[in-house]
Amino acid sequence: MCYDGPLEFLFVVDDCQDAAHAAVHSVIQRAPKGLEARVLIAGAATSNSQKIHNIQTGIWAAESAHKYVLCLDDDVVLHPGSLQMLVDSMEAQPDMFMATGYPFDLPPPHSSVLTYCVMVYHLPLLIAFSIRQHTQFVWGGCMLFPLQDMRSDRYGIMQAWSDGGYSDDLIVAAKCGEHGLQILCPSFSILPQWLEAGLRICLWVLETLLLPSQQVWDGPGTSLHWLRMFGVGKCPLSSASHLAFLACWALAALSLRWMSRVILDLFDQLSPASAPLPRDLFNWLKLWLGFYINNAVLPFCMLYTKLCTSVEWSGVRYAKSRGRVMQVAHLPASAGLASGEPSGRPLNIRLD
Repeated sequence: MCYDGPLEFLFVVDDCQDAAHAAVHSVIQRAPKGLEARVLIAGAATSNSQKIHNIQTGIWAAESAHKYVLCLDDDVVLHPGSLQMLVDSMEAQPDMFMATGYPFDLPPPHSSVLTYCVMVYHLPLLIAFSIRQHTQFVWGGCMLFPLQDMRSDRYGIMQAWSDGGYSDDLIVAAKCGEHGLQILCPSFSILPQWLEAGLRICLWVLETLLLPSQQVWDGPGTSLHWLRMFGVGKCPLSSASHLAFLACWALAALSLRWMSRVILDLFDQLSPASAPLPRDLFNWLKLWLGFYINNAVLPFCMLYTKLCTSVEWSGVRYAKSRGRVMQVAHLPASAGLASGEPSGRPLNIRLD
């Protein structure tokens, strides 16, 4: 990692039995001399998501002399210069409150159509994050905050996280909007993300929105989109309309191919020492099937998510009410593994 300022690495795990605990210790032991790194035991979350609980543990444990704290998911792959460029961008624009990155989904080999449904669900976020550097959106996989503002809870983010918070990034975005805070999202901060989460997890997150206005518009907006797509208007049968549809479909397909190629080329430039990503990652037939399946079943999935108030993720069962986590139950390790959750995933840890 290329960074010319003071730097420490804080790895936050749930407990000593966490699968990441031994792996992180092993990496730290092999790290270059003089590099400051620690493993923190956060303990079990009781009133919010385990991720938020871990983030707060790291914020309170960071050295007070630091100006910024960068919160990363355990599967985020930073480019070598990402941290330096994010900090430099923040220093150049002091009116910015925070900086964020944004993900580009990469499906694992032989992924199912359901994986592509999740990818299609995320695709519109690329537009929101990439069209301008000053944005209203936050991605929880990469968030750079002023450390002292977070510790003093100047804008109420820490309290909102503690008070039944589940989605770290949606809460931050809501608080930034409430206080008129500027969010920086540089174009170079796009990061590769290998898909794993299921569609229901994504929808359950939307059921934990912070502001009542967000909760009011989320469901009706999706339902309106579904009705407009499937059957509100009478479909014309003229050959001209069919040709226009096929032309739009072909243009969208070509645009997606071009966009993915440009982004993969950018990844190679930002991480020149890494192995180039293959250009045949995507199964375009599955992607288009995922698009139609996603749009067809999304309202039914949202209805199920609305009626079923609990979800299990990484060995923790959360129950929600009115957009907040009300109950947290930590399951035995064997139960978490049996649910099919990603516990054996290799960690992306590099300290050089």
